[in-house]
Amino acid sequence: MKENLDLTIKILGVIGGCFTVIAGLVGGFLFIKKRWTARVDKRNRFYSGNWNNQGQITNVPSHYVDVDAGATKNKFNGYFNVRKGDDEQSWELFKMCGKRHFGKLKCKILKVVNGEEKVMAKGLLKRKDATLKWRLISSKSDQFPKEALLRKGLPKIA
Repeated sequence: MKENLDLTIKILGVIGGCFTVIAGLVGGFLFIKKRWTARVDKRNRFYSGNWNNQGQITNVPSHYVDVDAGATKNKFNGYFNVRKGDDEQSWELFKMCGKRHFGKLKCKILKVVNGEEKVMAKGLLKRKDATLKWRLISSKSDQFPKEALLRKGLPKIA
């Protein structure tokens, strides 16, 4: 009888030890997942919103760019509004989509023509401190700037 009790206590001790190890692993996994999710959400909040290069006084850009976008996981979607220099009539709105790879957003600028989307340009958005740097990779027109430094938020009109 005493042997059965000792054997039962040992089995319960092993089961309790296994439960403790499993609970520790699950708790560690949940902690890491929570920190990873918080980091991804913070990065997505950075990329989401309105970005533009308007209001620059010292370095007047050749093209004005206004990007409204949202980021989820590693995807980036939004609108790319651009105009050439001082020509107020040249504003043109494009659809923008892309993926983030190693801290850079590879983007496609799309336009709907006859019911189908055509890629008008490809570019790269790279985070630089509190700004995004746009660099054109390829384009089918001169509507897009080669480079642009974008700041977050709408321009301040005094």
